[in-house]
Amino acid sequence: MAQIRRASTKVQVRKRQDRFLLAFSKTGTIMRAAIASKITKQCVSLWRRNDPAFEKRFQDLELEVTSLLEESAVDSALGRWDAKEKRYVGGDSILKIFLLKSRKPLIYRDQFKVEHAGEIKTTPGPDLSQMTKEQLLELAGMKP
Repeated sequence: MAQIRRASTKVQVRKRQDRFLLAFSKTGTIMRAAIASKITKQCVSLWRRNDPAFEKRFQDLELEVTSLLEESAVDSALGRWDAKEKRYVGGDSILKIFLLKSRKPLIYRDQFKVEHAGEIKTTPGPDLSQMTKEQLLELAGMKP
């Protein structure tokens, strides 16, 4: 009887996982997919941690969702195609900036130039190699 129950539980878990993954493919976030499939985020975390097959399915789907998100971002950044002008018009300038930074970071990354003039002075501390164990403990505030 216990084996039948376990098998039934595995089937039920698989159905819940399938329901979650379908919702994730539509919503794109773990939270929204969990709510839509009536499970908790903690349940998803447990599945990902303890079920390698589920984790693989989730990662594959996450790559697909990320590709869709990227396509949508590019579409939003470019705006709409104007056939008369033969170019894209409108679009989201900030999104264009982020897409360029991610695709060509050597050219579009934020660049910082740091210059220093003058001298850097340091004050040497005590020579710890010359101290006894008792002195070191006292220095650390751990009197023997």
